Amino acid sequence: MTDFFKHGNKVYSENLNDGILVGNSFDWTVNISLPGDTGGVFPNTTTVVKAKVADVYATPNSNLSIGETITNNAGSSQVYRLTVYPNFNRFGGFTFVSLEGDGSVIITEKGGTSPVRNNLDYTNLGSVTELKTLKEYDIVVTIPSGGVVTGLGFGFKSSSADVTASINQSNVTGLVSDLSSLESGKADTEHTHTKSEITDFPSILVTSLTVSDYNPNIDSTVTLTVTVKDEYNHPVVGEEVTVTASDGDFTQLDGSAITAASSVTGTTNNSGQFTLTYTCSEWGLITFSANNTSNQIRVSGWRQLKTFGTTGVVKTNGEYVYIYCADSISNVTSRQTRGIGTVTTGYEPISVFAVEASQDQAANHKFLVSTNGNISVSNATTSTTSIQVFNSIIYPLI
Repeated sequence: MTDFFKHGNKVYSENLNDGILVGNSFDWTVNISLPGDTGGVFPNTTTVVKAKVADVYATPNSNLSIGETITNNAGSSQVYRLTVYPNFNRFGGFTFVSLEGDGSVIITEKGGTSPVRNNLDYTNLGSVTELKTLKEYDIVVTIPSGGVVTGLGFGFKSSSADVTASINQSNVTGLVSDLSSLESGKADTEHTHTKSEITDFPSILVTSLTVSDYNPNIDSTVTLTVTVKDEYNHPVVGEEVTVTASDGDFTQLDGSAITAASSVTGTTNNSGQFTLTYTCSEWGLITFSANNTSNQIRVSGWRQLKTFGTTGVVKTNGEYVYIYCADSISNVTSRQTRGIGTVTTGYEPISVFAVEASQDQAANHKFLVSTNGNISVSNATTSTTSIQVFNSIIYPLI
């Protein structure tokens, strides 16, 4: 109601029949603030401007600087006179006049110098009969030398409501028969509706399902955040939502441990969210789903299966097995093969894999892994020697 039923410069209510409720049956108040209602500046000429439901114009005063504020730079007090003519045909009088800044304010009849009544409370003018006649009034502001006025406000109220109406079954066509039909057709219990039967409830949506890391390493954890909002973008509190994962390894929900669960149901907090933690136990593409929303992560990287010796390690990325050792093996006898470790069961190669010692290594040897999972070094010299192992083997996991 910023413009108070205003169309251009003509008030809609001026065209309403006096019997229409909006015009006659409601008490309303219209507040006018200057310079806000005059485009950001105070009126400074006799040109009529519109302030909601009033015509206003100022009596020129060259001693005042008039714009977004009114400044008195003269050596004596000055008067800013604003003539107001309500054009609201239901005008019931002024309700208040207020001044922001320096000086004092009174309301007079047009061209007058004395207030319409002495000792008025300008914050409460609703009962002043002199201000209830539809005619032009002057709002007179006296500004001291050096004073500044930053705002001027006043209010109108409508004339008293004078129309009443009543509605009952007998004067509403068809109401009696409709009510009788409803009464005779109802079941033993009162009429009820389930949530699904009522179509004007806001739709509850899982608006996002985000993940803290979309390319995590194997055996790491990621945090999922579920956000639930309605169609008006308001958080939905206390909504239960089930999140599923394609391989099922949720491990935590708001601090509560869960063992290898393929789905977890959580309840949204005051922000319309709940969080849970997922352990990346399988390689590849993992899909998370919650109601109408889904998201994916791709798990990669190497998992350490075991260690052996001082530096030996066995790893896998789900497709290959990688074995590495950087140890010194002492007193390996001539043409001896010495075991130095084993591969985790289930990760043995389908055939023997072996690598020769590099040229800068002191001993002529092989680093190998057999089909039974034994990791060993083989001495090809004719004497007992200390073998420096700086070798790695990689083979496919079948």
